[in-house]
Amino acid sequence: MQDLMISVVDAWEQPPIQSNFIVFKSDQPAVPMQEGGDYFQKCKRYAREQGAYVVTGLMNIADFLCVCMFGPNGKLAGAQRALFYEQNNRELYKKSSNLAVFPTPYGKVFLCVDADIYSPEVQRYARLAGAEVVVCAQWFPAERYNEARIWTGAWGAAQTNNFLAIAANNNGAAICAPYLTSIDNTGYLSKPGQTASTIFNVSRLMEIHSDYFSSQFNRKLFAAHRDLL
Repeated sequence: MQDLMISVVDAWEQPPIQSNFIVFKSDQPAVPMQEGGDYFQKCKRYAREQGAYVVTGLMNIADFLCVCMFGPNGKLAGAQRALFYEQNNRELYKKSSNLAVFPTPYGKVFLCVDADIYSPEVQRYARLAGAEVVVCAQWFPAERYNEARIWTGAWGAAQTNNFLAIAANNNGAAICAPYLTSIDNTGYLSKPGQTASTIFNVSRLMEIHSDYFSSQFNRKLFAAHRDLL
């Protein structure tokens, strides 16, 4: 398995050198349908220029809330429609019933759309389908965002399902993995910030057994967030 060199950046920004897997932060609730064609073309050019996989921000495609992935050749490599919605989106979009994972040289990828990261059944189904990398694209009004959104979303998915989980939203970014793969046992490979980047090989996930002992967990981190659990 090849090393993932992950970068989470604002759309079209220059990523750190040698990035091979780039995730865009959403800068609006969803790219409108009428702008989708131009957005797709820009994604294709950007992916070819960078020679990398590129995951889009949230998009409105035929009244579905979606996330797409392009390969280094500029071709569409995957797309996923939202399965569940937060209350403010339930009347705006259609609901999908299909979940797919997409092979890459770095592992199988699941594109997790917005609120789906908070559905344990979605996470579990993706894991059973073979997903190793989860990209979680979200958008929040500024007044509704805090780091607990990552803690209870991408971070929790990484711990409970043995994922590498990449969180990207308009307010921040983080890269999470089972805590035994992180240097400080926090479960963060790149802690919440405006951008995120790291190098990771998903073969390391095979070293983490489902019955690993929670006594090795970072107790101070747990204590600081105990009221969220």
